[in-house]
Amino acid sequence: MFKRWSILTSMFRKKTNLVQDYKHHAFGKYLLFTNITSSGATMFFGDLLQQELEYQQGKLSKRYDYGRLGRMLFIGLAVGPLHHYFYINLNKYIPGEP
Repeated sequence: MFKRWSILTSMFRKKTNLVQDYKHHAFGKYLLFTNITSSGATMFFGDLLQQELEYQQGKLSKRYDYGRLGRMLFIGLAVGPLHHYFYINLNKYIPGEP
């Protein structure tokens, strides 16, 4: 019984370490990359949902306009660094916890 418990706690510690490593890398070391990709993904999936709604309402003849999706992804990737540095500077002028 204690051996099983030891295995379970060992697995939990490994998963906890993975989560901590992910948080350290995604929200620390590679924060700019995280912000750029999340901005691009948000713009892409937001437009994807909007196009689906417009298609279901009969406003679009084709389900998806891939050129439009690509442009929205590009805009999201382009404004990601701007937002990143804006919020870093904002945090300097208005310090505190979010």
